Amino acid sequence: MSQVDPDRPVLARLRSDLGVHADVVRFLEQFDDAEIEVISRICLQAKRNRDRAIKDAISRSLGSLPGVVRRSFQRSQ
Repeated sequence: MSQVDPDRPVLARLRSDLGVHADVVRFLEQFDDAEIEVISRICLQAKRNRDRAIKDAISRSLGSLPGVVRRSFQRSQ
């Protein structure tokens, strides 16, 4: 993992919390922290939307899953 400037915690959060690729983090170093914070919020919302879309797709497919898998997934929701 590429090292992130320790004086830029907003960049470190993008890398560690959201899993943003190191090349993207290096690109974002040119922006100030306020701009990066906005980008961070956009990335977080996109991640939530992706996770929700995956769960929705699984839920729609539950009818074709074996009963034990379907019940296990439903309990985890």
